[in-house]
Amino acid sequence: MSEIIDGKTGEVIDIDEALNSPEARLGIIMHRQNEQAKKELAEQDNLNPAEEERLAELEAEIARNLKGFMAVGLALMEIRESRLYRQYGTFEDYCREMWDMTFQRADQLINAKKAVDNLTKLVCKTDQNSTMVEFPENLLPVNERQVRELLQLKTPEAQAAAWQETVKQAQESGNKITASLIKRMVKNHKTKAFNAGIDDAKANIDKATEQSSPEKKRTNETTRESEEFKKAFHAFMDTLSAERIKNWRDTDRNTVLRTLVGIVDIVNDKPGAEKRPCGCAMHLSDREKLKKAGFSIYRMNVKYRLIERWYREDQWEAIHEFPTPAALKKAFEELMEDPKALKG
Repeated sequence: MSEIIDGKTGEVIDIDEALNSPEARLGIIMHRQNEQAKKELAEQDNLNPAEEERLAELEAEIARNLKGFMAVGLALMEIRESRLYRQYGTFEDYCREMWDMTFQRADQLINAKKAVDNLTKLVCKTDQNSTMVEFPENLLPVNERQVRELLQLKTPEAQAAAWQETVKQAQESGNKITASLIKRMVKNHKTKAFNAGIDDAKANIDKATEQSSPEKKRTNETTRESEEFKKAFHAFMDTLSAERIKNWRDTDRNTVLRTLVGIVDIVNDKPGAEKRPCGCAMHLSDREKLKKAGFSIYRMNVKYRLIERWYREDQWEAIHEFPTPAALKKAFEELMEDPKALKG
């Protein structure tokens, strides 16, 4: 007879008798049924050879179409740059009427194609003088959703740096590259760039303080700065950094921009920042500011004998075509007589 001692009660238990109890027999039956059910489910989950072959075909089709955004972006870019859309009027009209696609969506696809091209040049090509890590060409974004996250960064160099961090992170963790991982790396890159800007601003103030020392004042240096100003500036930069970390939750970005504009006005003896409109255009380009103010920017396209109007970023839309270069020039000169028309 085999016996064991119950750890809780201290009783001596006969194993044979315990195993022959109704409760024990029921437990053994349920365990066997559970194991059988798991085995049957596993067998059902296994694919037969025909299913495995079909899955491979479907996955290959998905992979081809996910990368199709490159071909679509390239085609749209050539149509726009070569003005093959002109029978529709504008590129925006062409996208809407031909493909039921918004101009913004077409722009996304074109920019995605450009971004992958830039990554190929900056990341996947060998450059002995480059500090960038070289990756094989199959480690490029596999779909437009991934590229869209990289486009949150404005320069090709920043996009390449964030992509390298993404690939490195995926390789170290053994995980796949996903849009969410890229989004996190882009956010990290933005934070690093913001912090670098804060550090540079502080360094410039520190440098100005050194130039304000008695030794520097004996020279012809004109930069002056008090210790109080330096401390206040550092505190302000630290506050900006804290707000950035909180994603501008307590103080929104536009409030900060309007405040800075007001400071510039005060320093320039032009008080009245409170009279400015609520919107702040510090993030806009000069062209965008002029457009918001009611101006239009035009240029002559001599090759196609067109007058084009600036639309956004590097995009122009044709507004009129002329039979001869002379007619084009005359019409453009007349257009420039309008005070609201600017030459681009």
